Amino acid sequence: MATDPEILSLDPAALDDAQMRAIHDLECVLFAERAPDDPLPIYEQMVAAMRNIPPHVVPRFFAIPDGSGGYAATGDVGWMNVPENAHLAQMDLKVRPEYRRRGYATALARTLAAEA
Repeated sequence: MATDPEILSLDPAALDDAQMRAIHDLECVLFAERAPDDPLPIYEQMVAAMRNIPPHVVPRFFAIPDGSGGYAATGDVGWMNVPENAHLAQMDLKVRPEYRRRGYATALARTLAAEA
């Protein structure tokens, strides 16, 4: 990869409708790839899930813009702010098929690991 991609830190509570729809679009593309016969994720449910995170969960969201108002890739990491299992975190990486093999997931994974 010639240059590192631009990685944006996202706050779900502060995202506008266009940004949420860009995330939803990526989710739908990847969901259709995984389960082509199933109905696509519902926008309102995704927004509710992203904006209603329990107070004991510490989330971090990141995205790589695609240059046209959408996202080529997203990543998130989260952990629970509780004494039990303080060493555990959960990470999720998503890359649009046409942006794969460019190092985007690697760049996001490094960012997520640094946050955790």
